[in-house]
Amino acid sequence: MNQNLSKSIEEIQKLVNGKASVEGLFICGVNSLENAKAGDISFYTGSKNRSGLINTKASVVLIKRSDVQICPTNYLIVEDPYYAYSLITKVFHRHSIYVPSIKESVKIGIDSKIDPSSFVDDYVVIGDGVSIGKNVQIHSGVKIEDGVTIMHNTVIHQNVVIKHDVVIGENCEIHSGSIIGTDGFGYALNNNKEWNKIYQLGSVSIGNNVDIGSNTTVDRGSIQNTIIEDGVKIDNQVQIGHNCIIKKNSIIAGCVGIAGSTILEEGCRIGGAAMILGHLTIASNTTVSPGTMISRSIKNSGTTQTGIFPFFEKNDWLKVTVFLKKLLKIKD
Repeated sequence: MNQNLSKSIEEIQKLVNGKASVEGLFICGVNSLENAKAGDISFYTGSKNRSGLINTKASVVLIKRSDVQICPTNYLIVEDPYYAYSLITKVFHRHSIYVPSIKESVKIGIDSKIDPSSFVDDYVVIGDGVSIGKNVQIHSGVKIEDGVTIMHNTVIHQNVVIKHDVVIGENCEIHSGSIIGTDGFGYALNNNKEWNKIYQLGSVSIGNNVDIGSNTTVDRGSIQNTIIEDGVKIDNQVQIGHNCIIKKNSIIAGCVGIAGSTILEEGCRIGGAAMILGHLTIASNTTVSPGTMISRSIKNSGTTQTGIFPFFEKNDWLKVTVFLKKLLKIKD
């Protein structure tokens, strides 16, 4: 469906709580400073991209008051240009409009309830005792097992699997290929050195306003639930182990692995491909740099943890390892 996405500068000004230098202008799109053309709005966050601002062809730039003297075009003064940019992306986001309906190919189990305002696409399978709230979107190929609850305004994209008894809050978005509530990795070794499976008796509880990227896995708890609290944002291809607790407004970038029973306190920021071992507690507002392994609990809040060893060409790396071995001998 074609959508007219143009907005007046007055509408945008109100949305971002800003002050525009011009009236009566209409904006048709969002773009970078370098690629913007007439009719676009862009944003300037600081001196690193000053040349982009000076040469921009954007019709309007989101900017701090302290930078307006170097802006060559119309501007919209805001407190935080990048945050204001994030607000207007929703306005200019092209999306399909779905009529509330349940397609004929959908399979629905016993005692499941779907609010009539929701949309369920082709080839969705819904188990017994499922509850789906208002204005939910469930796209094709989704499998929802028994006892799942999905609350209002949540979007479940194609080919997601939601295992039994998972609870998903309001205004969440789960992207294609993710699995929520699969078995955690639990085994016990017997006297014959054989591994015996520990059946996972908990589930997964997801709060409100949570985003989960494509092909991410959130394991169910072994006894208590794995918990993802309100406002958490998780990127693609992330592994969350059983019994983890990810507290409010934490953000986790792609390819992160978090082992079981780890707690991320509120507001943590985990960089891409970082690894966090199990049974740890990471203090609030901790930043973990990309590629870092965390092997002990972090007790002080607001710190940045970095443990990235520089890479070398292979021959140089072999020389480094020899040097490290010599250091160990000196220490002994």
